Amino acid sequence: MRTALNSVRAAASETSAAAVSNGQNMTVLRIENVQADDRQLFYMRKYSGTAVAEIPTGTVSVDVDFSIELSPLGTATVSVSVKQPVNYPVVPFKQALVRFISELYKKGQLP
Repeated sequence: MRTALNSVRAAASETSAAAVSNGQNMTVLRIENVQADDRQLFYMRKYSGTAVAEIPTGTVSVDVDFSIELSPLGTATVSVSVKQPVNYPVVPFKQALVRFISELYKKGQLP
């Protein structure tokens, strides 16, 4: 029984590793021209900027809007809206942007 459980765990970890390596075909390099929205609520911060990312076909610059909403418990939720079409699957692109923006927020690098 333990052998079967270990093989299931191994298969699950291989699937996770494959999903991560597929997402690594795209890298967010930076977000330029970050502008904060002046009409901010206490618990929500809204921004706009230009995301620069490296995708398999080259480097792309895409206008984005994003917001960071703080819950009463202190957790931050990042939402991203891409303003123009990207020659890359949208869901992994937005997920990479959310991770990148979350790191910027944690490091205190957003205006």
